[in-house]
Amino acid sequence: MYITVIFNVIISYKDQLHFIHQIGSFIFINRHVKFNIIFQKSIKCFMLLNMFVLTQNLLKIILPFIERFQYKSVLAVGNMAISICRELRNDNTISLTDPFDLRQLDKLGSVDIALVSDVTEILNKPQAMEWLGVLRNYHTQHIMVISDKVNANDKDWQLTDYLSLGLKYHGDYSDRSVFSYTIEDYHFKRDWLNSKFWANPEIYDKYRW
Repeated sequence: MYITVIFNVIISYKDQLHFIHQIGSFIFINRHVKFNIIFQKSIKCFMLLNMFVLTQNLLKIILPFIERFQYKSVLAVGNMAISICRELRNDNTISLTDPFDLRQLDKLGSVDIALVSDVTEILNKPQAMEWLGVLRNYHTQHIMVISDKVNANDKDWQLTDYLSLGLKYHGDYSDRSVFSYTIEDYHFKRDWLNSKFWANPEIYDKYRW
């Protein structure tokens, strides 16, 4: 009951100061309840609040990325990604959760966009890189990866590891780093690949030597 009341407060108030005021009022009104119970419920609610605020701020980075594409299907990988995808209100969302392994991808078809979290923190680095590589090569052309910096560092992830997968660094928020991959940016048009750099463009493909 109490966790439901406090959760409703979280949804109603995005501002943390308002939230703290509401928690204080809640504790005062329910002071006859054992303090340790209220304290435990309050801690859970602060955790929910932090997740809510983090999700909202990550959306500011993620939405401009995904709105570039006329997407219909979305793959949400991990709890954070699933939470963010709820905000998108997309009816054609596929969710994958831990334990992560390649068998999860066997039955997965093509999706327009994949939003990935938890993989770099849960799997060891070689497994995570293989998992992300298979997802990129066979299932989608657009990926956004949310990585917990502390836990990923514990798995020995470096910036060069993300770049080696073709991921582009987008920025940080709190303890999360955000990376993206798009086939359009990966295979960019090279300046030398046009006729103005050829020696005799007017006779190209007219003669065989």
